[in-house]
Amino acid sequence: MEERYRQKVRTYIKNGQITARTRAILQKELIECGLSKERARAIEVEETYRWEVQRYRRDGQTPDRDILESIRNTFSVLKSRAQRIEEEVIKAEKSYRQEARKYIRNGQVLATGQDALQEARVIRGLFQERAQEIEAEELYRQEVRKYISDGQISETEQDKLEPVQNDLGLSETRVREIETEELYRRKVERFIRNGQVSEAKRVEIERIRINLRLSLENAQEIEAEVIEAETIYRREVRNYLKDGQVLAMGRTILQNIRISRGVSSWKTQKIETEEIYRQDVQKYIRNRLIFATGQFILDDKRKKLNLLEQDANEIELEELKAYNDRVFPQWDEYQQRWQKYDRIRATTIRQEKRSNLSSRAKQELETVLAIIQPDEIQFHPEEKDWLEERSWIRDKAWLEEGAEFPRLQRLLEAEDWEEANRETFSKLLEIAGRQEQGYLTARDIEFLPIATLRRIDDLWDKNSGGHFGFTAQRKVWEMVDKDIQIFSDRVGWYKNNSWVSDDLIIFSLTIAPKGHLPVVPHRGWWCFTGGIRAIIQKLTSYSI
Repeated sequence: MEERYRQKVRTYIKNGQITARTRAILQKELIECGLSKERARAIEVEETYRWEVQRYRRDGQTPDRDILESIRNTFSVLKSRAQRIEEEVIKAEKSYRQEARKYIRNGQVLATGQDALQEARVIRGLFQERAQEIEAEELYRQEVRKYISDGQISETEQDKLEPVQNDLGLSETRVREIETEELYRRKVERFIRNGQVSEAKRVEIERIRINLRLSLENAQEIEAEVIEAETIYRREVRNYLKDGQVLAMGRTILQNIRISRGVSSWKTQKIETEEIYRQDVQKYIRNRLIFATGQFILDDKRKKLNLLEQDANEIELEELKAYNDRVFPQWDEYQQRWQKYDRIRATTIRQEKRSNLSSRAKQELETVLAIIQPDEIQFHPEEKDWLEERSWIRDKAWLEEGAEFPRLQRLLEAEDWEEANRETFSKLLEIAGRQEQGYLTARDIEFLPIATLRRIDDLWDKNSGGHFGFTAQRKVWEMVDKDIQIFSDRVGWYKNNSWVSDDLIIFSLTIAPKGHLPVVPHRGWWCFTGGIRAIIQKLTSYSI
C-alpha cells in the first residue's frame, strides 16, 4: 500500500510542493492505504526530494552536490536514503530515455507509444516535467542523427536544426551537448568491430573525445551503447538472413533497431554485408572446402559485396576458430598428448636402432605410451570422424627415423627444383591422407610424423646449401619476428599486395629468395590459417 500512496504523492507534487487542496485528497488516501501519519510524511518528503533532484538534472546537468546537500537538510532526508533516491533517478532517466527512443519517429512520439511511455514514467518515478524534457531531447537527438555527415554537422544542416531546437524549447547548452554526443557516437562506430575496440584504435578514440571535450564517463556510456546496438543488430540480421538475403519479415524489425538504437545506415549496411559473407564462410567450413574451391568462390563473393579483404580475412579466421572451438573443444589436450607420444616414440625408435635400450627400459616406455595414448579422450562426433580419417597414420606412420624418399632425393641432387617441389607436396598429401582433397591444413601438420618432416627438410637443406627447406623458412620467420605478411614477402610468395601465382614461382637456386621453396598451392590460405607456422613450430618443438 505504500507504493500506491507514493504514486499518488508523485501525482500531486507541483513545483516541488504539495498544495493545501491536494493535501486533503492525500489525507483520504492515507486512511485508505492504512498508513500512519509519520510514514506518510516520510514518503512525501522523499518524493519531494526526488522532484528536486530531477529539477536540478534538467538540461543534462549533474546537480551541484552542495545544493543537493542543502535540500536534503531542508527536508530532513537521511543521507543514505537521499543517495539511493539520486541513484534511482539516474537509472530511471536512462531507462525512460531508452523507452522513448522506441517510439520516436519522424519528429514525434508515435500515438501507439503514448500509453506505454505514460506507464513507464509512473513506474520509474519520473515527474511529468522531466519526462517531457527527456522526450524533447530524444526528438532533437534523432534530428541530429539525420544531419550528421562524415562525422560532422555542416552550417547548412545546423540552420535546419535551429527551428527544431526552438520548437522543443531546449537550451543552447543542452543541444550542443547532444550534438557532441552524436558526433562522438558516429566516430566511435567506425572503430568498433564485433563488440570491441582494438588497442591500436583506442588512442585515436581518446584523442577524438578530448577534442570534443566530452567527459570520460559520457564517452564510456556512448561506447557501451554503440557496442550493444551493433550486437543486437548483428544478432537480428543473423536471425533473418537466408540464402544471402535478409527476409522481408525482418526488415521492419531491423529498421526499428536502427532508428531506436541510433545505428547509422553505413554501419547497418556493413553489418549485413559481413553477415552475408559469414554465412557463406560457414557453409564452406562445414563442407571442408574452405581451403580448396571455397577459397576462389569466397574471393569472388567478397568482391561482389565490396567487402574489404582485411574484413573478409577476419571473418574467415573468426569462423575457423569458432568451428574448431565447437568441434575440437579438447584439441589442446589431444595435441599435447600426441606431442608427448611423438617424443617418447621417437626416442624409443632411436634407442632401439642404437641397440642400447634394455628390455626393462623398453617395457617402461611402452607403459608410458599406453598411459598417454590420446585415444581415450571423448570427442565431438564431427571431431571423431575427422580423426578417424587419419587413424591409419598412427598405425602406418610414426615412420622410423631416417625414412627415405629416394625419388625426392634424386630430384634434389639433380637440382630439379620444380619437380622436387611437386614431389614434396605429393608426399605430404600421401602421408596425411589428403590426396583426394588436394590440400593441407595446419591441423594436418600435427599428424605428420616428425621424422618425415625432418627427413624432407634435411634433403632440401643439404642439396641447396641451406637456401631452401623448412629450416631456411624458419630462419626467415624468426628474422621478421613471426610477422606472416613480412615473411611471405621475404620468401617471395607475396608481391605488390597479392599472392604470386604458380607460374611466377622461381625454381632457381641463384635467383629465388632464401626459403622460397618448398611452397604449397593456395599460399595465402596456407600462411594466414597457420600452415607454415605449424610446420615451423613442430620442427622447433621436437628438437630431441
